[in-house]
Amino acid sequence: MPTRKCWGGNEITSHVKKVSAVMAEIAAVSEPQNEGVTQINKAIDQMNQITPAVAANAEESASGAEEMTSQSTEMLMKPASLLCA
Repeated sequence: MPTRKCWGGNEITSHVKKVSAVMAEIAAVSEPQNEGVTQINKAIDQMNQITPAVAANAEESASGAEEMTSQSTEMLMKPASLLCA
């Protein structure tokens, strides 16, 4: 038959204190991690808010570039039309 080890009250108290100390260490280390995750989430939210504005600006820039290309082509043709008139 296997033998059982019986713990006394002092041993149990000692083990509970050790477990409590480890749990306190884990909690202390977890707090800065939670703060870091919170900061990352805030940064992601800010990027999500800015992204549509950046996309709209890029679209406006592309449209402006197309318009300028069209106008520059017209301007290049003006001197030729003056000479041929």
